[in-house]
Amino acid sequence: MGFVPDDVKADDVHVPWFEDASSELGVKGHRTNKTIDDLKIEIRAAMSALGGGVTSFRTGHWPGEDTRYGYEIRFKYGQREGRIQIAGFPMKRETDGKREQCLKQALFTVRDSLQAQLNARWLMPGNAPLVGFMLDDKGRTLAEALAEQSAIPLLAPPMEKEEPPKGKHGKQSDGEVVEGSFREEEP
Repeated sequence: MGFVPDDVKADDVHVPWFEDASSELGVKGHRTNKTIDDLKIEIRAAMSALGGGVTSFRTGHWPGEDTRYGYEIRFKYGQREGRIQIAGFPMKRETDGKREQCLKQALFTVRDSLQAQLNARWLMPGNAPLVGFMLDDKGRTLAEALAEQSAIPLLAPPMEKEEPPKGKHGKQSDGEVVEGSFREEEP
C-alpha cells in the first residue's frame, strides 16, 4: 500500500504577522541582533560554499492587502543566473524599526536555509539546492517554469519495481555507500 498524504494545499498556509512570529512558533531570527550587512556576508559565504556567487541583493516589496517587504537575491551558479526571493512577514503596524527587523528575519531565514543545504550535501548525495532557483530563457526560475507546465518532460521515466539486492549471506541488503562516481558500463 502506498503513502496517502493528508489534504494540505499550499493555499492553506497561514502566514503569521511579524509581531506574532516568534521562536515559540518555530520562527527563527525574529529578534536577531545581527546587522543586515552581517547577514548578507554570511549568505554570500554560504552561497559560495554551495558553488554559487551572489551578484546582488535588491530590497523590495510584494504589494497587496498586507504589504510584505523582502529581498531578491541574484546569483550566478556556473555560467547561469539565478534568483531567490524572500518575503518577510506582513506587519500589523509598520514602523522603520519593525521593517528593518522584518528584513533581518528574512535574510536570517535564507542564511539558515543555505546552511541547512550545506549540511544536507553530506546526507543527500547529488543534492543540487541552487538548481531550482536558476533562471530559464524567459526569466523564470526553473521551479516556476516547472510549476507552469502541465507535464514535466525533463524527468526520467519512473523506475520499474525491482527486487531489493541480496547481501553476502542471501539476506536483503540495505545497500552500501561506495565513494566514487557513477558510470554506466559501455556495451
